[in-house]
Amino acid sequence: MNPTFVTVAAVAVFAATYLVMAIGRAPGLRMDRAGAALAGAAFMAALGVLDADEIFAAIDHHTIALLLGMMIVAANLKLAGAFDLAGEALARRAARPLPLLVAVTVSTGVLSAFLVNDTICLVMTPLVVTLALKLRRDPVPYAIAVATASNVGSVATITGNPQNMIIGSLSKIPYVDFAATLAPVAAIGLALVVAFVALAFRREFFGSADTLPSPLRGGVGGGAGSRKGSVADVALSASLELHSGPPSPSPSPQGGGAGSVPLGRRRARVHKPLVAKTLIVTAAMIAAFFAGAPVAGAAIVGAGVLLVTRRLKPARIWREIDFPLLVMFCGLFVVTAALRKIAMTPDVLAVVDGLPLDAPAPLTLVSAALSNIVSNVPAVLVLQPIVERLTDPERAWLVVAMSSTLAGNLTLVGSVANLIVAERARALGVHVGFWPYLKVGAPLTLATLAVGLAFV
Repeated sequence: MNPTFVTVAAVAVFAATYLVMAIGRAPGLRMDRAGAALAGAAFMAALGVLDADEIFAAIDHHTIALLLGMMIVAANLKLAGAFDLAGEALARRAARPLPLLVAVTVSTGVLSAFLVNDTICLVMTPLVVTLALKLRRDPVPYAIAVATASNVGSVATITGNPQNMIIGSLSKIPYVDFAATLAPVAAIGLALVVAFVALAFRREFFGSADTLPSPLRGGVGGGAGSRKGSVADVALSASLELHSGPPSPSPSPQGGGAGSVPLGRRRARVHKPLVAKTLIVTAAMIAAFFAGAPVAGAAIVGAGVLLVTRRLKPARIWREIDFPLLVMFCGLFVVTAALRKIAMTPDVLAVVDGLPLDAPAPLTLVSAALSNIVSNVPAVLVLQPIVERLTDPERAWLVVAMSSTLAGNLTLVGSVANLIVAERARALGVHVGFWPYLKVGAPLTLATLAVGLAFV
């Protein structure tokens, strides 16, 4: 094929793929991000930009193995009932608004630091929303705390989120060194989450005792006005409800609403021996991370141990795995590798070398902006050839890890974790709006990025 045609076509394929990454779907087509990434990789192969060996080499198998292993571990924790037990403990120990906010923020942040934050949002959102409703509280600020804390907490380690996994694999930064640099940022960031959520929802945290919005009253045990007994009684009721499993929204001709959410009594089984086994394996895996074992290898070994079981059917575990995300990663690795091969000419590299990206502040600005345009994982892959040419690539990768993750808190659509929280809350009849979220997300993002620059 004509080289000029191949170059133009490859750039067009890259642009089209990243457009879908940015908006979440292909206009006029039933194609999601995973489909676009796979199609983009196929078109790059058809154009002859990469041969079969180059395609195989472009896929970072360490990242894919790490992500798969962490998904299996998280799936076992969920199916064993570990998260239900955590929700029960949360309900018993945090019945007042501000302590509840702190407990939700810290527990979500710490879990997100060691397990994939998207998975934590999937399991924490229904637990937290159910608890808030049972305590006659406004569930929106607590849902926002789950979203923002999951992003902030996940910045602490390589295993906190998918983009950090990619960065860990590409940079070869040891797990301990990564955590030593960014864990303090996450810790301060979680304190800022509490502060900004509390300030944005002052009525909930510093107002009268009953602050449940009127659209939610009456649909949860008769509403706040009909509450009988002490807050401790309600907290006990909430813990029992959580132990029975998250609520299921009842069908309605109009699609339901906040007032139509009954708190169901679906019994969720907790397998205590399986919980114990899973927690032991998870603890051993995390210890291996800090001991310097290959992160992907430790995750896969942990996952393999957990798959040896008589209690869980394999199909239940596989249903919990986000296979489209793995497909999207593979496709994006190929698409970006093809672009680097065909478009990173000496002239382009000379322009890149002239940019002041060795300084953390400009690199943070570029990374944060790009992450909000095309999402954080595609942003990291685009920045890879640039970061590798900087004077101090290791520091630059830490800056990208920090900024691409924390930038996800800017808006409700800034990260997949935010969207998961919004969708899971909506399924329970609770609407997390764009503007209420922005009141927290925008100042929180600026503040945490400033903290990050001070530490990296």
